Amino acid sequence: MSVIQESTGEYDIQVATEAIKKLYGDERTADVHFIFKSKERIPAHKYLLAAASDVLDAMFYGSIKEKGDVEMDDASAVGFKEFLRFFYFNKVKLTMANISDVMNLGQKYNVTECFDLCVRFLAENLTIFNALEVHSLAVLFEQDDLKTKCEYLIEFHTEEILKSTNFLECDQRHFNTILKLDSLSCSEAVVFEAAMSWVKAASNQEELTKDIVQTHLGDLFHEIRFRSMSHNEFIDLLPSYGKLFSADEFNEILQMIRNAEYQPKIFNALPRTPTALPWDEEVIIRCDRLISGGSRYPYRLQKIEITSFTTNKPILLGYFMCAYIWIYRNGQYEFVQNTVPADVTIVRVSNRNECQSEISECMVLHTMKVELRGHVKNSIKLSKPIIIRPEFKYEIRMNIDISEGCVTVVDLKSEVNLRNGIIVTFHNDPLVSGERQGLVYELGFNQID
Repeated sequence: MSVIQESTGEYDIQVATEAIKKLYGDERTADVHFIFKSKERIPAHKYLLAAASDVLDAMFYGSIKEKGDVEMDDASAVGFKEFLRFFYFNKVKLTMANISDVMNLGQKYNVTECFDLCVRFLAENLTIFNALEVHSLAVLFEQDDLKTKCEYLIEFHTEEILKSTNFLECDQRHFNTILKLDSLSCSEAVVFEAAMSWVKAASNQEELTKDIVQTHLGDLFHEIRFRSMSHNEFIDLLPSYGKLFSADEFNEILQMIRNAEYQPKIFNALPRTPTALPWDEEVIIRCDRLISGGSRYPYRLQKIEITSFTTNKPILLGYFMCAYIWIYRNGQYEFVQNTVPADVTIVRVSNRNECQSEISECMVLHTMKVELRGHVKNSIKLSKPIIIRPEFKYEIRMNIDISEGCVTVVDLKSEVNLRNGIIVTFHNDPLVSGERQGLVYELGFNQID
């Protein structure tokens, strides 16, 4: 007699998931409320919160149970509502406006996934415009890797940060972050001018007095590294700001500038060193755009050659390479015999948009003069590596002194996949018979850890 096997089936269902979603903010079924300074009462469900947080489990079901509603004095109602979504939904919406509250609550109630996701959000959305705010959160929550990334960004884009509206609106704690760094990519005179602009914005006063500066900067004024200024830089500040220094401060600054061995009693004695992210020749990531086999068609070089690109991750640009330059005459190719002068300008274009305006309206990152040779691969090394960030488009602009008939004969890739998930995408290359062509065929990068 044969035995009939019973059929079984296992299926994914959404009943529980959808039911839990409906409980979010539901007053009728809630068994606890969180009360905020704004008097807002937010309903929740003890069993659901306790299932995901050992801290809340102890609060609601431990030996010393929380009785009644929970008063909240360390978060806003808006931030807490988003934090609750970790318990009721499969997704959340983090913003720079709510991240501080959500991160604090994730740590307070030991919801690890919540806290880790907040750190990830900050790292993925770090820009020069929020670097000071993110740095403060990294310090507060002891996230050393994130803190280091913020400091790299501040150090390498100091002047841009100091001249931004965000800087003028930051609080003293954020400003303190900059003044305590030992390496910045601008002169100390720029730091001083930025400090005075910040005080003017904070005090709403255009004419500064020593009392106003003391009120808003306090001891931070003495963190300005006057030792890093030249004598002329300091003297140039005096017509506008001389009255802000006491006689003792004035004399001490002059002593620091004139005598490297002098130990000041008022101001920070350490000089501020220029930032220089190290370039490592041993770990270069080559972004080779060449399509093997060469090209059947010559591309006639223009007076201004532009190579435009973006990346999906922060990366350090250290050099680029230009193709052979030929003269195309009567169907024959000959190498250009003389050197070809070129002015190189590397610019950053906001928000990955095309820079249709004059170059003066883009952010100029690097300029240099080079001599291109026709019969060699021209490797052009930058005197200082440039940080390439995902939120911007970058252009290498070469103003070339060429005669008519100068060409290159290479086909180029529009996208190059590098190691560690780095992708470089090129934009608006000239097209010849449907193929991308141009002068720059390779970029050299270092990865930023």
